[in-house]
Amino acid sequence: MQCVRTVSYQIVHARREIGPIVPTRGLCQGDPLSTYLFILYAEGLSALLNRYESLKLIKGVRVCKRAPAINHMLFADDSYLYCKASEDEAHRMMEILSKYEMASGQMMEEADENSKYLGLPNMMQRSKVTTFSLLKDKVKKRTLS
Repeated sequence: MQCVRTVSYQIVHARREIGPIVPTRGLCQGDPLSTYLFILYAEGLSALLNRYESLKLIKGVRVCKRAPAINHMLFADDSYLYCKASEDEAHRMMEILSKYEMASGQMMEEADENSKYLGLPNMMQRSKVTTFSLLKDKVKKRTLS
């Protein structure tokens, strides 16, 4: 952050120097450094989640018995975090997110229980049949038209 906070710019216009210009809002979208900082922060979040899992503070999910546990998936600017559905692990996940927010200055938006991503529900119900019936109906509707 020291590199980001201490930068200043000089602009040359019509053979005149203007500046120094000292940004006060940090990085903005489109700044060449923002992509690298985002990747660096994502790596930090990933390492923090993996550390909590290695210490058995959270438990990832498995797609089958012999598959490796997954505690997170990161897609561009979307983050999916997985843990056991218990109060303890929810508190630990909030602890991880709090540490991430303090380190990065970013705060993740909370999705409500009715939100969807790529047409799929964010929250799974106990019955997968019920959860995916909407998707099944959409596919049927499009293939019959």
